[in-house]
Amino acid sequence: MNFYLTVLPANGATGHINCKTIANCLVRYQRSYTPILYYVSPRVLYDGITADIWFDPKSVMAIIGDIDSDEKPFVNFKVDESLFEFDSDVVNVDTPIYGWTENRVPGTVGALPNGNHELRMSWENGYAKLVEETALHCNYDQSDCYYAKTVPVIKEMSSNTGYTTGEQSLKVTGQGF
Repeated sequence: MNFYLTVLPANGATGHINCKTIANCLVRYQRSYTPILYYVSPRVLYDGITADIWFDPKSVMAIIGDIDSDEKPFVNFKVDESLFEFDSDVVNVDTPIYGWTENRVPGTVGALPNGNHELRMSWENGYAKLVEETALHCNYDQSDCYYAKTVPVIKEMSSNTGYTTGEQSLKVTGQGF
């Protein structure tokens, strides 16, 4: 596997990097340090639902150190640009997360527009690799494929008194419609 690396200094300067030896400039990609993101369950989401993120940190847990008591082993999980919220009593530094096996952590979905969405999980060493075979879900004729989908949700319905003709006024409360 070959990578081409470009380094852009923060001050905007251009120039060459001088490596005294090849070992100083060698970039190694090690798949064992790339976390895997399998999927989110359920795949159909709405504002306020608790969903599970299924992932495998591989060997990353061995290089993470000095995590504060209020931090998670991973940085964040996003559906498009919306962050999942994690209860600090459930997901924290003491949460057992094991390498080389599927792990599950629950989180709460925030407000998202209706539609299909991308998934992204961040770790201290970069993003998790999304496994297409487990993350992507399609309908029966494969005309609609998604990693996560948000739909409208009705949270409350209340009715007033009805009319003798059978009509009734309803108040529908929810999101996405």
